[in-house]
Amino acid sequence: MAKSEETIEQEIMSITCNTPCNKWQIGITNNPGRRLLREHKKNPDYIARTNTIGVARRLEQEFLDKGMGGGPGGGTPDSTYIYLFRKKR
Repeated sequence: MAKSEETIEQEIMSITCNTPCNKWQIGITNNPGRRLLREHKKNPDYIARTNTIGVARRLEQEFLDKGMGGGPGGGTPDSTYIYLFRKKR
């Protein structure tokens, strides 16, 4: 079930609140298993399904603007999952 934009924003903030944003990587995908496990080779610290790609892109951009790693414009038209993982320490 998809979560609201506000809920996802609050959950990400609660996970990252005591850590500099540049220690985190954020992104969107339509296939979390492929993107995270096969491509990034990471287990996510957070993953959630949004209602639309527009919501996913807005949230991704918000946290990129705060200094998280990643890049805008990725994904496909059905990329409604947003994910977060901690970069190497």
